[in-house]
Amino acid sequence: MGKFELEGSQVEELREALSSAFTEESLKQMLRLRLNWRWDEIKKGEAYEDRLFNLIELAESEGTAENLIISAARQQSNNPRIQTFVEAYADKLIEFDTGVLTTESLLNLLTVLKKTNDFQVVAELVRHILPTIETHRSQEVKDFEQPDLSNWFKGFRLLKLLLEDYPGLEQHSILLTFVERLSKESKLDNSIKEQLNKWLQNIDPKFNSQGSELEQPSLRVSTQLTPGPLQAYLMIAVNSEKSKTKVRVIASLLCISPTGVRKEIPLHLNPESNERGVLRSRKKLPQTVAQFIENSIADNLSIPENLLGCAYYALTIELFLPIDYLCEPVDLWDIKDDFGNQVYLGSQYRLVVRSYDRVIKPGLKNAFSESWYRAKDWLAQNSELALLQDKIQHLASIECTRLGALKETLKEKIGIQITCPLPESQPEMLKFLQTILESGVPMALWTRYRELPSSEFVVRIDRFLTSELLCNPCDLLEKVRKERALAFDCETPEKHLGRHLTILWDDLERMPILEPLQSGGQRSR
Repeated sequence: MGKFELEGSQVEELREALSSAFTEESLKQMLRLRLNWRWDEIKKGEAYEDRLFNLIELAESEGTAENLIISAARQQSNNPRIQTFVEAYADKLIEFDTGVLTTESLLNLLTVLKKTNDFQVVAELVRHILPTIETHRSQEVKDFEQPDLSNWFKGFRLLKLLLEDYPGLEQHSILLTFVERLSKESKLDNSIKEQLNKWLQNIDPKFNSQGSELEQPSLRVSTQLTPGPLQAYLMIAVNSEKSKTKVRVIASLLCISPTGVRKEIPLHLNPESNERGVLRSRKKLPQTVAQFIENSIADNLSIPENLLGCAYYALTIELFLPIDYLCEPVDLWDIKDDFGNQVYLGSQYRLVVRSYDRVIKPGLKNAFSESWYRAKDWLAQNSELALLQDKIQHLASIECTRLGALKETLKEKIGIQITCPLPESQPEMLKFLQTILESGVPMALWTRYRELPSSEFVVRIDRFLTSELLCNPCDLLEKVRKERALAFDCETPEKHLGRHLTILWDDLERMPILEPLQSGGQRSR
């Protein structure tokens, strides 16, 4: 959540709201259960009001005041003082396009939503418009279905969700589409429908949902088979837990037909658990990836409707790894083929490493987005190999004292080809990888084999760096897969480039919507 700053009078208003909503004991329980904070560790004061003041100051100093406010609103969702405070500062608690919407218009819509006779209708519509919400925003889904939560809080959570958490879509477009579709729900009272239509007309009289980006062609699959394979992307995101010995893993399967129809399917290894993702030791990460692959094929790609009218599929594994995992030899992880034989992941499937940090860190994502669009436009206009070579940074040595200069150079490139070994020192290697991510450059290639001559690396890797392949990622990754398969079958596999090649290649068109994969998404003290 963003940094919520309070002025003097607002601190007093929040303190009074919390005081009216909670006794000291109930506040203690809320802080422990919702935020994993311990009331006894808050700087003590002689009176309850003083300790509330200290709590607010602590939350502000740590940038978690917004988290505190929303958690309090959830716990006491019917309390009028809490509701009044949230609504008074809705423009700070919800980020939205002020050129289209106003705080007043949002509060008017919230008023309508809290009058709905059956909020389950609203929840079902959200699932229909945003099929991946159960994976990416599981807590919101649970909140929508909690009978003890007020419609006011559910409506607030819904507005925040639609306006903040899906940045790939126009904010006002997704909200207007939602309202327009909700106004046609037969289960809603006519008075609610009328109010929704009136709200919609006040915002944009010319709005037409038929032109919205949110039309769901994936729900209308042709019965005729489409020529060409379904491109299936198994997106597996990994984040280190604070203990350093555990990782949290979450996955979804993105299916794209040759006609551009898309469908994203959340994957669960333990459907009975309410925990988001799965918690694994670092040692068991390869086994977990293998389980996700098996489940995606057996439980999803074997279902005809998930093939979106295609006769067969081509599967790409995309591993979103934190920076300290980027040099893991993931292509050498063992999996089993259809006959139960042990094979290498990189030789069995198209495999690419991607940056988890670029997904969750706004600054890195922004730098990458700028570079990605620039690279895409350049490749669309240039196909000559000589020109392409100028856009690839060839790095034959790494000077860790001049990484700032390297970062500025990479901002103008579409890729970096590292023909020397990465630094052996872990801190220096991390600084080097940070430079690559901060520059925004979409692609980086390097070898993990320290004895491969740089000239041989350049010759072999240049076969992959053509404009045609860079414009067709699936073709490039298939070529790399074949190279890896050949490496494992040659006389001296340890000297073959395919056995040691790492490709970091991020694509803005396939950026999963993920919050940091921490347990519950909450901080611990």
